[in-house]
Amino acid sequence: MLFDGRDGANPWIEEGCIVFSQCFDSVCWLAEQVSEQLGDEDAGVYAGASRSGVFRRGVVTRAQREDLKKAVGRGDMQLGTDAASEGLNLQRLGTPA
Repeated sequence: MLFDGRDGANPWIEEGCIVFSQCFDSVCWLAEQVSEQLGDEDAGVYAGASRSGVFRRGVVTRAQREDLKKAVGRGDMQLGTDAASEGLNLQRLGTPA
């Protein structure tokens, strides 16, 4: 469903997608798996403390949360995955998951 679109809608990669999870390990696993299929697109994990990062081709690089928000706003990051960050406002990501 993530790669094909839903109910005739554009594929999520065109609109962006945000995934909320209570478990940091689950969100990292998802970002790693999806990023392996995305090629040069980034999958971001926005998390507490110093655990935020960017996955590209299955490899994570640590990143500051503010840098992740800016990348999403510019359209440089198509998938935002979120662990325990209620109140994060990323309207650009238009596909609910």
